[in-house]
Amino acid sequence: MDTVNPEDLEAIRLHLSRQHAYGSDRFRQAIEAQLGRIVGPQKIGRPRKENRGQSRLLKPANLNLPDL
Repeated sequence: MDTVNPEDLEAIRLHLSRQHAYGSDRFRQAIEAQLGRIVGPQKIGRPRKENRGQSRLLKPANLNLPDL
């Protein structure tokens, strides 16, 4: 029986713990097409808003401050 390379073993463990498909990009694309969902890692964090830089909170007109 052949032994598994320690680097490959660590990669397999990492993919299993994160519940990602382990294989080439072509393999992942085929699995995603069959399942209709993403099976690989995605960007971390919340998606950015589409209207970037148009926050209502920072505009002085929306602060409703009394005139001094």
